[in-house]
Amino acid sequence: MNRSSLVPAALSFSLLAFLALGCKDDGVTVTDYVMRVDSMAVPAKLTDPDILLIRVYTSLPSGCHSYHRTEVTVDRQHIELRLWGRRSSGICTQEFRILEREYRVDSFELGYFKIIVKQPDGTSLEDSVYIDK
Repeated sequence: MNRSSLVPAALSFSLLAFLALGCKDDGVTVTDYVMRVDSMAVPAKLTDPDILLIRVYTSLPSGCHSYHRTEVTVDRQHIELRLWGRRSSGICTQEFRILEREYRVDSFELGYFKIIVKQPDGTSLEDSVYIDK
């Protein structure tokens, strides 16, 4: 075998070894969970046709925790949010992080618009905004 054919063969072997080692089960598990929202910020009053900006704040207790997704149900009189986090097992950094998420609503009726944020214990964090002309 000449030298020019050894290089591709060595690279192919290295790639196969890397893929085989990278695909092994290292025992790390991933779990999704409903995040506890600590607070939210909304205006007290809004003039139609403004955009309602809702900010929610939660925390991530370690590097094993991350924001995953938000379930949103919205109509012209209310919005319901449920934030989902993701926790992985294994070795994690000991960092505490604050997470801020923003949601915009641009279609609503006059009167009170209700904001509901579902919590992991089944309760809700609630607020409302008065929509005026």
